[in-house]
Amino acid sequence: NMTTDTREKSTWILVASRSKATIFASRGRQFPLTTAEQLDNPRGDLHASEIETDRPGRSFDRAGYGRHAFSAEESASEHVERTFVLQLAELLEQRRCEGVFDQLILIAGPKLLGMLRKALSKPLQQLVKLELNIELTHPTEAKLRQHVTGLVAI
Repeated sequence: NMTTDTREKSTWILVASRSKATIFASRGRQFPLTTAEQLDNPRGDLHASEIETDRPGRSFDRAGYGRHAFSAEESASEHVERTFVLQLAELLEQRRCEGVFDQLILIAGPKLLGMLRKALSKPLQQLVKLELNIELTHPTEAKLRQHVTGLVAI
């Protein structure tokens, strides 16, 4: 069955850390990777004392085990992380609807990766071909290709 889709197939590679996310686009091995999107999270590197927060110092467990205190540090920085992850998920969803990419590779540290996975819509989750649980602070084309070679062709 020949497909008549002449549109460029493209794989998006999201490399995220707490302070920034870069999305690289790949149209195949013979083409250089391009930077499709870049999002900074300037508050991602701040310590909680520097993050103004009006969140309460206590929370209720969803499971209902009652109250437990958590440090302002943890809750404020988690709040910043979660906001950033939701922003990323929203951007990816928008681009998915525009048909900009066909498959997705997620690269982030364990905690961020878990949050990202939860934030993605079902249709987006189906486009995820690979998840790499690593922190790449200075992703280069060579590094990215080295990490995914043999797993997904980019």
